[in-house]
Amino acid sequence: MKTNISIRKVTEHDYAQMATLIQDKEEHLWVFPSATFPMDVAQIKERAQKREFTVVLEADKVIGFSNLYKENGHLYIGNVAIASEQRGQGYGKKLMIIMIERARKVHQAQELMISVVTGNDTAKELYETLGFSKHSIEVFRTDEGQYLTFLHMKKTL
Repeated sequence: MKTNISIRKVTEHDYAQMATLIQDKEEHLWVFPSATFPMDVAQIKERAQKREFTVVLEADKVIGFSNLYKENGHLYIGNVAIASEQRGQGYGKKLMIIMIERARKVHQAQELMISVVTGNDTAKELYETLGFSKHSIEVFRTDEGQYLTFLHMKKTL
């Protein structure tokens, strides 16, 4: 892992870089299934008002992000993304560990949820190595009429 990597809370300055991180439509569905492709600053800003975003930086360049949010009485990690050219270097795992710790320490959560689109096996395997296990399955219909199957996973903290 490179030494000029940092992880911190998002600022408005980061939104434009975050919006360009996911260029592939399939990846977009995996990261932001309820958003319109391509992602734009307005969509990031809207979500940042409701979610606690964290970014991964290489020097001053955003190379990844995720967030914490509450829904139906549960705390979730959402929208986990690492730039394609940066994958396989441990940044996603490092980001997830920080998000789990923040859930535990800042939110004092006893349980943490995450959802993964079926077919995103790399993400599912990462979540399993971090102690998440299958909780439920849900079929989701996008605004474009595409159906996605989500595996909801949970971890006891």
